[in-house]
Amino acid sequence: MQGEFYIKSTQYANGSSSKMDHMFRVEFHCHTNASSDSLTRPSELVAAARRKGIDRLIITDHNTIAGARIAQALDPELVILGEEIMTTR
Repeated sequence: MQGEFYIKSTQYANGSSSKMDHMFRVEFHCHTNASSDSLTRPSELVAAARRKGIDRLIITDHNTIAGARIAQALDPELVILGEEIMTTR
């Protein structure tokens, strides 16, 4: 699931702004080999995101953040930790 969203500038009364307009390309749900349904190593996932120009990568392995932590160590600005948690309901 990939999406794009905008961050708009905040304009202050004195005319200064907090941020420049920027569109982020974000992958909202992906897995590393820390999940049983993926063969992709964290380093491969980070490399693919960089190659494709993805600005943020939310790694949501099943019931673990181990793969996401490895990926985040490689690129802390790119990777956001998530977790897909199994419940009984």
